[in-house]
Amino acid sequence: MLAQDSDIKSTIPAGFVLQPATVGDLPEMVAIETASFSDPWTARMFEGEMTGNQFARVLVLRRRDHQGGYGRLVGYLCYWLIFDELRIMNLAVQEADRRQGLARAMVVHAVQEGRRAGVRHALLEVRAGNPAARGLYRGLGFQETGVRKHYYRNPCEDAILMRADLVSENRAD
Repeated sequence: MLAQDSDIKSTIPAGFVLQPATVGDLPEMVAIETASFSDPWTARMFEGEMTGNQFARVLVLRRRDHQGGYGRLVGYLCYWLIFDELRIMNLAVQEADRRQGLARAMVVHAVQEGRRAGVRHALLEVRAGNPAARGLYRGLGFQETGVRKHYYRNPCEDAILMRADLVSENRAD
């Protein structure tokens, strides 16, 4: 079972804000996506999630600027809340801002929202050759549950299926 909210750092780090993505965020999102992945999502794919998928939540993480506003986009998260399931669809942080707990904070935010919505488990796929992401998810309580052979392309690679239960099996619902 994924750790309870009280067991994990649940706040976005100081100096950052997590907010819903807008179509105006697409150029920065696509730039991070293209720099992060060999088979990146397109602006049209992100826009489809934002405007055409009732289950999707697309959030952007911004760094506070010197005037106290929020400027540069440093990361994003796309996830679905669908019935009793939270599905992590896409997550990235700009390379210069990695290893600061930002991706972790975004996933924790999604998990907290999922729990409030009555979600029972969280699912995702991750490239077999992405040990940093696999470690992030394992550290949050996700367990590897299977493999999708040749799921990714460019290069062809397996996807590791991961799952976390968000409620105790002993809890009365």
